[in-house]
Amino acid sequence: MIIKEDNFDDMENQNSENENLGNTNEDIKEMSNEELFLEYTKTQELLKEKEESEKQIQAQFQRLQADFENFRKRTIKEKEDMRSLAARGIMEDLLPVLDNIHRALEAGKQKGDLENFIQGIEMINSQFWDVLQSKGLECIDCKGKEFDPEIHQAVMQKEVTDSEDNIVLDEVQKGYLLNGKMIRPSMVSVSKKC
Repeated sequence: MIIKEDNFDDMENQNSENENLGNTNEDIKEMSNEELFLEYTKTQELLKEKEESEKQIQAQFQRLQADFENFRKRTIKEKEDMRSLAARGIMEDLLPVLDNIHRALEAGKQKGDLENFIQGIEMINSQFWDVLQSKGLECIDCKGKEFDPEIHQAVMQKEVTDSEDNIVLDEVQKGYLLNGKMIRPSMVSVSKKC
């Protein structure tokens, strides 16, 4: 029969544990009934303390879980409230613009005066732009500047002889920044030197 080394180590550990138990049994035999009762009482008290401590830790854990869940729900609600409040503020600022669009359309239908109608639309455009600027919107200035792929999107390239390479020649669609961050790039045509 071949005994593996691991099994031999396990057997040695088992023997030493049995010896420790034997020592404990011998210690118990030497103790009087009174001492055994006191030891039993101490062990029971210690067990009760540990059980009470475990209950307190469990209760604390459950409170922390509940607090975290409440915090998560409150944070979600606050975020939704902030979005709603921000949207409401923007809508309140845009309502006068909408009112003026309706007035201009009604005036254009009644009078048939194209010049005054166009002037009214220009005033509305100016009012609308003022509202957008007050919220942090700015137009990207690009015509005549060097092409920047961070804020420009090239949709065309024109060969030129009288300009440098990679200069924005025309703006096909305006680009915008909101509080300094791009929300839409300018669509541009760019020069290519012949």
